[in-house]
Amino acid sequence: MREPESKRVFITDPALATAGSLLKTLEHMKKYGFKDENVAIMAMFGCQSGIERIFKEHPEVKLFLVHMADGIREDGYLLPYNGDTGDRLYGVRENEYII
Repeated sequence: MREPESKRVFITDPALATAGSLLKTLEHMKKYGFKDENVAIMAMFGCQSGIERIFKEHPEVKLFLVHMADGIREDGYLLPYNGDTGDRLYGVRENEYII
C-alpha cells in the first residue's frame, strides 16, 4: 500500500460557498500526511470568496468548478440560491424558501 503523501485524492462538494467544510477536510487530511499537490476538489457551484479562502491556505490543490455563482448571501448560501444539499435530499426546511 502506498503512503498517504503519494496518494491522489479527489474531494467532491456540491457547493463551495464559504469553503469551511473543505478547509476542515484539507486540514484533517494534512494531519494524516496527504499532500495538497495530490488533491483535486470538484464542486458544482462556487463563489469567488470561497475559492480565495481555499487557495490562500492550500495554493497547490487543484479546483474544478462547474458554475461560478454570483456571490454569497449573509447566511453563507450561494446566490442564486439553488438549495442546500440536505434540502434536496430530505426536503426544504420549514420556513425556508428558494429565491
